[in-house]
Amino acid sequence: MKKVLYILLLLVVSKQVVAQDPTSSHFYLNPLNLNPALTGINMNARLGVNYRNQWAGIPGEFKTYNCWADIYNPAFNGGLGILALQDISGEGFFKTTTIGLFQSYEKTVPKIIRIRAGYNVTVINKAIDWSKLVFSDQLDATQGEIYASNVDRNYPAKTFVDFSAGMMLDFKMIKRGKSTITNTIGYATAHLTQPNESFSGMPEQRLPRKHTLHYTMTIEVQKNTEEKTRSSFFISPNIIYERQGLGAGKGTFPYKNEAQFSSLNVGLYAMKQPMIAGLFYRKKHVGGFKDNDALICFLGMKFNPRKTTSMKFGYSYDVTVSNLGTNSMGSHELSLTLEFGGVKLGRKNAAMKKRRKKEIECEDFGTRSFVF
Repeated sequence: MKKVLYILLLLVVSKQVVAQDPTSSHFYLNPLNLNPALTGINMNARLGVNYRNQWAGIPGEFKTYNCWADIYNPAFNGGLGILALQDISGEGFFKTTTIGLFQSYEKTVPKIIRIRAGYNVTVINKAIDWSKLVFSDQLDATQGEIYASNVDRNYPAKTFVDFSAGMMLDFKMIKRGKSTITNTIGYATAHLTQPNESFSGMPEQRLPRKHTLHYTMTIEVQKNTEEKTRSSFFISPNIIYERQGLGAGKGTFPYKNEAQFSSLNVGLYAMKQPMIAGLFYRKKHVGGFKDNDALICFLGMKFNPRKTTSMKFGYSYDVTVSNLGTNSMGSHELSLTLEFGGVKLGRKNAAMKKRRKKEIECEDFGTRSFVF
């Protein structure tokens, strides 16, 4: 018998339940999921995969897989991207599958600021595999599961369209001696139209909006002008705040029973090629020192198998410090990203010249020296 049967049943039929988007500890190795404005930001072509196993010690599966790709298009000063994601909960009997298309646009004011905006359109499918569920009316006191269930199973899946948007401000680089400091801030809102995710359609259960605010400072503390990329040492403090839902009792129907999920991630990355290390602290609310969630330990590598190709590999382990304790066995996450230099959309002649001009203009801005 499934150990999480009754918990899942409540999640399926409760009128007050609210779905929470999958969590990721690889913020910038999963950029499209963080903010649509990051689509095509590296002005090359990128391909990435990500896997997360959350709370490995708790019965049932809490796993997320995603694959994404983006490419820069100088014809419209932006990027195009695609992301496919599947989130599995409860030993595989509840799955959420999404496929989304992304587009971004940027405007640079030379030596002052770089502004990026992006959006995505996503098709979401939520499905229940009823064959993996066991209900109380199927059980016999001595022989176990022997009866057919009378539970209504006519709601196997729900499919709907969703929209998200985001923006990013990339400020002018500050130089202090041989060091440089860059600052980037971004904001994104997911589920703009709050689609109805109820399997039966009644009562309505709106998918709550998710708000993400992220800030990155990149400090280049050492620089060799002859081999800038290989010899520089970077420290990158980051803050990522996410909030989804209004909170129970707030708002009007059908949003009145929304729960609220929030997380504050504070930490930093340090990089000396080819190694990248990071340490983050995650808590559930902004104020106070309660509601601790996890300590995130990250280790990665960045190297160039070919002259125009870079590969980034990352692994993180979330040490649970919440009430779940050591029983959860923490969370594991893996990411792999390939970046192909010189690959773009559009024709080579005029478009290539326009792209090179933009690269020169953007050298004074933060995203040119992102750790990732």
